[in-house]
Amino acid sequence: MARYGERLSNNDFIDVEPGLYDLTIKGYLGLSEPFAKSGYGIEFAPVTTLSDVADSAAVSDVNFELVAR
Repeated sequence: MARYGERLSNNDFIDVEPGLYDLTIKGYLGLSEPFAKSGYGIEFAPVTTLSDVADSAAVSDVNFELVAR
């Protein structure tokens, strides 16, 4: 059961079963009313093992790209 009273102050609330997940985060610009002009979506895909990540890994090592569609 969702605990919406515990959601973040920016109205985000994620109610996900415990487990291992591969995440995809997508950002959006130019959304129409009644939405904010920008937003994001998160996709959770269950996995049985997590990918190895080096102890020295940093987000600045990843290439992020804006794609117009």
